[in-house]
Amino acid sequence: MAYARTPAERLKDDRLEAVHSQIVEWKKTRANFPVEGVYQDYRAVFLPSDVPALPSPETLLPAAHNAGVRVIFGASMMGARDGILFLHAPDADFKGTDIFGQPQEEDAARLGSKFKQRSDEAFGADTHAPGALPPQSVLFARTHLPPAKVTKDPTEAYTAAFRHATTHILAPELTVEAISASLAAGHAYVAHDWLCDPTGAAFIAQSYFGVFEMGDTVVHNPLAGSVTIAARLPVPATIRLLRDNTVIAEARDWKLDYIVRDPGAYRLEALLSIDGEERPWIFTNPIVVGPPSNVNLPAVPISSNVDMQPGISYVEGAPADAEKHKLDLYLPRDKKNFPVLVFVHGGSWRSGDRSLYRALGDRFARAGIGVAIPSYRLMPQNPHPAQIEDLAAAFDWVYRNISQHGGDASQIYLSGHAAGAHLSALLALDEKYLKKFDLARNAIRGVIAMSGVYNVDKLDTFVAAADKGDKHDASPVAHAHSGAPPFLVSYCQWDYFGLPKQARDFTLTLKKNFVAARLLYVPGEGHISEVISLVQENGPLVDAILRTISEK
Repeated sequence: MAYARTPAERLKDDRLEAVHSQIVEWKKTRANFPVEGVYQDYRAVFLPSDVPALPSPETLLPAAHNAGVRVIFGASMMGARDGILFLHAPDADFKGTDIFGQPQEEDAARLGSKFKQRSDEAFGADTHAPGALPPQSVLFARTHLPPAKVTKDPTEAYTAAFRHATTHILAPELTVEAISASLAAGHAYVAHDWLCDPTGAAFIAQSYFGVFEMGDTVVHNPLAGSVTIAARLPVPATIRLLRDNTVIAEARDWKLDYIVRDPGAYRLEALLSIDGEERPWIFTNPIVVGPPSNVNLPAVPISSNVDMQPGISYVEGAPADAEKHKLDLYLPRDKKNFPVLVFVHGGSWRSGDRSLYRALGDRFARAGIGVAIPSYRLMPQNPHPAQIEDLAAAFDWVYRNISQHGGDASQIYLSGHAAGAHLSALLALDEKYLKKFDLARNAIRGVIAMSGVYNVDKLDTFVAAADKGDKHDASPVAHAHSGAPPFLVSYCQWDYFGLPKQARDFTLTLKKNFVAARLLYVPGEGHISEVISLVQENGPLVDAILRTISEK
């Protein structure tokens, strides 16, 4: 990578002041994005391996706090202290590449005098040029300390080094296990933080099956839609998208969107224009777009100990809607007074049908749980509240009739995935829909809401009838109140963009309103595969559902 100036030229007073002025401007104008996905962005540093002795935590803690560093690799201790996570150096089998290495030029004598004026800008005058980036390697940045001639104060030296270039690790929580696993998977990017804080930068790939981060392999199927790669930065930059280390798209903006046409390893580079030259800022680990996959619920025969009763009409309506006003029952043959799960399918309120979920009904009925899966009218032909009115009618049918089929009407659990989670939560929280059928809110024993949308205020795909309530009234979060049934709220690792935040915010709102609520993170699943995982014998989500229903 070529630069317009040498490190010596950048140490001139006018150059240092120009760089400083731009950095101050970026601090004022940078965007702060909310955490929409699964991961938090943790700033990490890797201590140099060539120091005579490892520094003590007492030396490193002030520097880490000054620089906003949360993770220190290569420390002499393991564990958290004063909000900082200390870890040993990665194991020998860690396939990592130090992206910057040692600076190409360093004038310690000149740097020392300038360091006292503008430490970040002076230390950043050095040129760190990344070499060839191997495709099967995790990119990280090892800490480079100022020479002893520049400063003899270890806290000052480590503070400058920690603010200079860091590795941002994307992890669900700040624990040894989570940070180590995310680093090994390549859920990380490298940045020159001294130029501009990159926290909140996003580099994702979206497909029908979910949203994938750097370090992931995208699951996709061309028949279910394309793969789109998207980048979002807190300030405008020169954005370069590379496939297998070849630039395939470039933009001068704070965002970039690209429709993928070829498999390969895609990664992002971002450069910032400052004082007449472009300086390297962000280097991500790759997102691998692999060969297409097919992910569907399996077509399984109904088990011998399960009685399936399909196509039961639960409400009278227009003849054209008759098929959507039916439900299927899956009943355990060898049990009586069994609990019942009403499962509501997803599909963005616009698609889906009960017939797609035979394997799910069979799986829970085999476990001794009766299952009712209703269809409902779909948008946009049928705006809200058609869907929730249908679900209320279906629930009323189950409540009034399930005892005739061996079920226990006092143990009916309501569950849904995606749009079905929204409908399930709304029925449990907004009492007017059940009141129409003279049902009390405690008719619902519990709610299991999976990867749902609980605030539809700004959702363009949600269509509400103008004369029957607005979007805010259609949002479950607007109706959270004490006395509601308990909730289990889940989201998954490769969920659709924004759904993890919806789950976290909704659970917090329930708890603030004294509703018993548990939040479950499901690793290793995408938005579609999450519901498919329910047919497995064991797994984090199916196990949690079975425990919820078995609790009395």
